[in-house]
Amino acid sequence: MTYDYDLVVIGASPAGMLAARLASQWRSRVALVTQNTTPCLFIDGLGLINSSTHPLPHIPNNSRSFGDQVQWISSVSDHFHQKDHPDGLLHLGVDVIHGSGCFQPESPLKFTVTGRTLCSRRYLLASSSEPTPLSISGLKDCPYFTPQQLCHLPPQQLNELGSIIMVGNGPMAVVLAQVWRRGGCQVVLVPQCSSIIPTMDEQVVSILHAQLEADGIEILSDLRIETLETRGREIIMHLHDGPPIQANALVVVAPMQPVVEPLNLSTVGVKLNSKGCIQVNHRFQTNHPQIYACGNPIDGQVWDYIACHEATIAVRNALFGTRQQVDYGKIPKVVWTDPPLVTVGLTPEEAKKYWYYGQSLHILVLPYDQLMTAHFTDQTTGLCQMVVRDQILVGCQMIGAAAVEFSGAIALAIQHRLTLPQFAQLALVSPTYGEILHQTAMQWYDIQASYPRHQRWLETFFNWRRTGYW
Repeated sequence: MTYDYDLVVIGASPAGMLAARLASQWRSRVALVTQNTTPCLFIDGLGLINSSTHPLPHIPNNSRSFGDQVQWISSVSDHFHQKDHPDGLLHLGVDVIHGSGCFQPESPLKFTVTGRTLCSRRYLLASSSEPTPLSISGLKDCPYFTPQQLCHLPPQQLNELGSIIMVGNGPMAVVLAQVWRRGGCQVVLVPQCSSIIPTMDEQVVSILHAQLEADGIEILSDLRIETLETRGREIIMHLHDGPPIQANALVVVAPMQPVVEPLNLSTVGVKLNSKGCIQVNHRFQTNHPQIYACGNPIDGQVWDYIACHEATIAVRNALFGTRQQVDYGKIPKVVWTDPPLVTVGLTPEEAKKYWYYGQSLHILVLPYDQLMTAHFTDQTTGLCQMVVRDQILVGCQMIGAAAVEFSGAIALAIQHRLTLPQFAQLALVSPTYGEILHQTAMQWYDIQASYPRHQRWLETFFNWRRTGYW
């Protein structure tokens, strides 16, 4: 049996286009089916609008309205994504097919799209996600924006938004709430749970929570929404244990689920988990040996850079039969707020599930107000938290100015199992924000010095040295 392609990539997401690009560079025959993929949201760029450490100096002085800033960020993001436009892959020899298709339960496995039948050795699913419908009374009859719709409004309409009710939690909801608040909108954030970012460490999230409230965002945690209604151009939200809230616009940041139903996966035996995501093994292979998946199809919604990292591994495994896998514990996760929040590796709660807290496990914390640079720049909000097991760094959480800039170095340190003494021996330029890593690691020596056994050993050693025999 001969095949038309070595790989058919389904979904023109950033991960899918990267996979098609890599496969073509390796001289394989590739087809990319766009599968009606929705454009990605430039959430990373939005976080720079009000960044105190990375201001946007290139916006003309006569067009510094909030809507113009969002439009400028959008245009820059589009410019850098032009090279990843599906049609931009044509010159590499990728067969780009616009449309949506599905698998056919035939032998060999085939994929049909726009009247064409594609036969390939391997298939890689990298399609987009869609919001999960929320069960809120009155939501269907109430006009609301999704994050994608909100960010692509015309500048004039963005400037006219006076107040917003934002329903949802997680990084996207938090970033949008802060950006729109600093853009001049009154923002009420309703996370519908106790934490604004439930998946991250409580201590650093609490600092971010306090910063958002200091910015003027009203956060209504653990409050249940009774119903929504529209009165003229106003949105009214009725709460179970609180007064009604009124705003000009409603933004719903719902959990995302992969768009897999049109693919006809059930007929070819591909299994889904309870969340509707595709089940894969550590090599990104589904239970069908010819079908691989990465990015949104296996997790609903992931950061684009993580999905692209998965794509590089998945396409290599699909084409060459390798058994590479992704170690998610060494990939930084970032929340693009001001100050930014970064987490790499294990959090203290996760580490305590593996090891007992005590001699082998230590949590080192240093606030930003201990840095000279933080006082010079008036950026004293934040902290660095290191999770250490047997002197080895296994996790780090940071919130504060320039925290994102350290994420790569921290990930490299965790990947190569650097010890705290090695961190403490670094001679860093002062005064800089980078000193926080060195100063936090120096706390290791304070812990060692506090042990009575260690103190007795040092006292005995220097008593012997003073005798003059050595």
